[in-house]
Amino acid sequence: MGRRSGIGDMLTSVYDPNEDGVIAVAQTEADMEKADYDSVINALVSLAAAHKTQHQSGGTDELDVTGLTGAGGLGLMVDGVAGRVLRLIYFYISDGTNVGTIKCQGYNVWNGDLIAEVDNIGKGATVGVFTLEADGTKLVIDASAFSGNIKFALVNVVRGDPQTYPSIYPEKYGNHLRLHFYEFGTASSIDISGEIGTGQIRMHIAYITDA
Repeated sequence: MGRRSGIGDMLTSVYDPNEDGVIAVAQTEADMEKADYDSVINALVSLAAAHKTQHQSGGTDELDVTGLTGAGGLGLMVDGVAGRVLRLIYFYISDGTNVGTIKCQGYNVWNGDLIAEVDNIGKGATVGVFTLEADGTKLVIDASAFSGNIKFALVNVVRGDPQTYPSIYPEKYGNHLRLHFYEFGTASSIDISGEIGTGQIRMHIAYITDA
């Protein structure tokens, strides 16, 4: 076969006029002006930046992460475990109808549980969701009163009547909540069944459950 001779079809003067080794048409496409392609000067191509915004929560093109590992939603993770729930109730304790007993009730304040009133809770007895221990110094609220098992709780006493406010130490007791009543100054436990009088002890209970 004979060898082709003569001038080829591709001339440097046409396809690489500045002789930089880049075909002129490709060079033209690559010559992106920042003012046009990165108008906010954030190192992102403007069109791509706008599309990214659409994927965010509430965007027109929001991504569905259901089923992805770690996609459990924005949950409380106070101890590194997803799914914890923070709750707050207003809790009352007053003298029961029968002598030597108490009456309890809880109201939802924020994301909390409604605990129906239970009367005549005596020492060493379980009535409804409440158990008053034999010496009257600790009150257990059963896990069934709460949405999920108790993991942690804090108590703030907001009113005591008479004016001797008891100190209350809340503790996780199994999956239940136990309130321990004591005198802060002497660190001695208080038999709550004989200390309330005609008024009420009112408190906020903030607690965390596992669901």
